[in-house]
Amino acid sequence: MLLSGDALLSSHAYANELHVGSRAPRASLVTLGGDRISTEDLLGQVVILTFWATWCVPCRDELPLLSRYAARHADEGLRVLGFSLDTPMSCPRSGKSLSP
Repeated sequence: MLLSGDALLSSHAYANELHVGSRAPRASLVTLGGDRISTEDLLGQVVILTFWATWCVPCRDELPLLSRYAARHADEGLRVLGFSLDTPMSCPRSGKSLSP
């Protein structure tokens, strides 16, 4: 499922504050189709949330891998949500500043 780049609404969360087994920070995402998904809606589900952009080479390499993984494990309840960051900014994987 693809989400638009301006769709994340949440309070601040920092990686060192996140722990396996604890609740995800409160956030609300809006799909390209206009549907809203909140972290509260996903409670109890296994979800991979990935941030990517078409201009980010490592991200483009990762997307087909995640897509195949999601398809293989969909029957087990896995959901993969892709959050698009298609604006000129640093690549979330490499940290390098890239332009489209």
